[in-house]
Amino acid sequence: MACVVKTMGQVGQDIEVISLATGTKCIGECHRVQTGRLLNDSHAEVLARRLFMKYLYKEIRMALDCHNTNSIFVLDGNKVRLKEDIQFHLLTTEIPCGDASIFPKTSVVVSHKPSNNTDSKREHTDELCRQPDTNKRQRIDPKGRTLDNQQVMEKCIYDEKLHLQKPLWVDSKTTQSFDQQKQCDPDNDIGQLDLKQNHENAGSGYKACNVSNCANTTNSSLTSKNEESKSKILQDADIFRTGAKCVPSGRQDPLGEGGQYHTTGALRIKPGRGFRTMSMSCSDKILKWCTLGIQGGLLSNFIHDGIFLSSIILTSPNFDESAFSRALSFRGRDSFESLVMRKVDVLHVDERPFADGKERVQQRCLNEKITSSGVAILWCGVCAIHSFSSNGRKHGIIKKHFNSDIACTPICKLKLFNDFHETLNHSPLLEKSVDGGLGRTYHHFKHSSIGYEKQRELFFKVFHDWTRKPSAHEQFTI
Repeated sequence: MACVVKTMGQVGQDIEVISLATGTKCIGECHRVQTGRLLNDSHAEVLARRLFMKYLYKEIRMALDCHNTNSIFVLDGNKVRLKEDIQFHLLTTEIPCGDASIFPKTSVVVSHKPSNNTDSKREHTDELCRQPDTNKRQRIDPKGRTLDNQQVMEKCIYDEKLHLQKPLWVDSKTTQSFDQQKQCDPDNDIGQLDLKQNHENAGSGYKACNVSNCANTTNSSLTSKNEESKSKILQDADIFRTGAKCVPSGRQDPLGEGGQYHTTGALRIKPGRGFRTMSMSCSDKILKWCTLGIQGGLLSNFIHDGIFLSSIILTSPNFDESAFSRALSFRGRDSFESLVMRKVDVLHVDERPFADGKERVQQRCLNEKITSSGVAILWCGVCAIHSFSSNGRKHGIIKKHFNSDIACTPICKLKLFNDFHETLNHSPLLEKSVDGGLGRTYHHFKHSSIGYEKQRELFFKVFHDWTRKPSAHEQFTI
């Protein structure tokens, strides 16, 4: 689940959920159409953003109406500008797919908050502790007794110094628990390494979760025995994997064992059901939003300076600060002074996990295989949208209507293009800021904002291996 939230005022006391969506699917390249009627990417973050764009069109029309001061915008010449005391935030219950979701399993942090408990370790009953693989490891408690799944969830060790949750399990080849192994090896300070060293070097272009590459890319040699030991640990440690595949023109995953399975810092495309997609991973798309704005090319014709997220809030139990910082950076690539990535606060909140998220559902169905729903939920209160989508279309549409407007979701390209023209025709002021008329295509208007287009081209020079869609898919009109 993902949603866009609006706050007003210096302390953000006025909070409003603007859009909310669920979704995990993406259609393959061979299923894309040139009419703008299909949703190509139905991941929750992308859907919430598209619903938010619907909201922006409505707010622009409100700002153009005389004596209407309720809009988030104010008129400024031939365009509108966002009011200074308004901020927008993206909340997601899962780590965005792609680069942000690649990090060692040993660095799972459930809370960055310091505890008032002075003991170095304490037992707790937090359901968010990661369960080890039942096929590879044997679950035991410190006294050597075998634990069932529920007992594993209840018996975890919390290290106050590292703020790290550590399940009590042992490798089948040893008789030591994770905590006992750490005590025997003073260099095995995995949690501290991930939280400190990796965070300090976030965004420097990593290689396959290898800590020897986490330093500056021009000088990544490790000089101390302690650092070499930590490097070996992370190379051997398993990592959380993403289903997103490296773009064909970029560097590829080594597909090795454990931490050598993925490369990090690479651009990725989302997986499809048997067919390669053209949709960039959510990590990559959020990176683009932080650089160019969340409003996109069409709305840039109407809005000064763009709309940028002030914060991203994650409630996933698995989170690594350095991996997320790496994903929201230029990832070690040469950039341009005029291309600025806006600062965004990243907050991890685990006190209220999503009750219907994968982790929680799996805990309730320990002996059952769970799969993500193929149906996406779309909700935008201010725009009166409450819809369901499946395979890029409205849910429940029969095959003979697949290519008609009946099948269109309210946030497909065609419907958003309708919103664009409705807004453009709402006031003569906006018509002066846009080059074109009714005969112009979606592609034309998307690329007609000069300032946005210049920044966009710089962005693609930095990320030259970004998968760009054929212009033929945008040559439609209303």
